[in-house]
Amino acid sequence: MAAFATKIQAYFDEVELALITAPAVSSFSILRREIILSEGKFRISIKLRNGDRAELFEYVREIEGTLRILKYSYHWQRQDGTLVRRWDNARHHPELEYFPDHVHIPGGKPRPKGKRPNMLSILTVMKRYVPL
Repeated sequence: MAAFATKIQAYFDEVELALITAPAVSSFSILRREIILSEGKFRISIKLRNGDRAELFEYVREIEGTLRILKYSYHWQRQDGTLVRRWDNARHHPELEYFPDHVHIPGGKPRPKGKRPNMLSILTVMKRYVPL
């Protein structure tokens, strides 16, 4: 495995460890974990302790020694399917500051998202809002 693939591997391993040790996570399934040369794709389905569900996806690439998230979608919903939050960088809201990064909220327009999230930061948000 090339050096950059090792960097991607280490990041994916870190996310898995965070899932295993996260008190808010009841269970999870890895739907896709693929590393080819300098690119990786990771998709995880999560069940939270309060019954909420989430699906996290990232497409990453090692560029000049740095791991970069090129595409992402983190979808979190209640048991009944009601949206809690969805963070993504789909290019469908060019009017927003920090385009293409944004977050969808229930019953509202998408909001700009200044700092690009990652799976680890989303797990931290869930930890704050899911009762144990």
